Amino acid sequence: MARVLVIGDLHCPADLTKYRQHCQRIQDKYKTTRTVFIGDIVDAHQWGRWDPDYEADSPQTEYKKTIKRVEWWHKNFPNAHVTIGNHDERAVRQARNAGIPNDLVKDYADAWNTPSWKWVTSVEIDNVRYFHGEGFSGKFPHVNACTTSLKSTVMGHIHSVAALQWVSKPGGKYFGMAVGCGVDISHPFMRYAEKHPTKPIVSCGVVIDGKPHLEIL
Repeated sequence: MARVLVIGDLHCPADLTKYRQHCQRIQDKYKTTRTVFIGDIVDAHQWGRWDPDYEADSPQTEYKKTIKRVEWWHKNFPNAHVTIGNHDERAVRQARNAGIPNDLVKDYADAWNTPSWKWVTSVEIDNVRYFHGEGFSGKFPHVNACTTSLKSTVMGHIHSVAALQWVSKPGGKYFGMAVGCGVDISHPFMRYAEKHPTKPIVSCGVVIDGKPHLEIL
């Protein structure tokens, strides 16, 4: 069975630099053999539906800064699955809304120079489902996700939740795990959360032989 490192939402270029070292330490600690990025690799700030932050870069400058940060993650965690997040989809959505045919839109691996990453909607490893987490929110999104699918589930998406819970159903025992995130709360792209009562929890997850663990920074 696999030893899986699960890396939380990054929102590059707003990823926290010391989160890099945290993920490397956890990889070494558990001797993980597979990596799953849980989505929102990029923030795509300029391509969102909201007005950009007043300190935001131009779209071209943001892209250059983002791809530089993404390339570090790709170099250091080269063999990985990425479960596509809502922020990852922003540029694709803009293209579709503009009527640009899909054949003219780069795929994620090409757009972000990550040739060895597999960008997917979800992936299942050792009967554990990994997906970004869209559609689930609140205090216990991870529990709602696993009880809905009746399958052990790992998700991200909700930056302020890093939690693990087991549930028992007639079909068996399942866990839900929310892995937190790796964002830098001081970055201008995260300014929208300044007045939120809850703040991001910087952490990653590990699933060893189908059993979950959380590692908080």
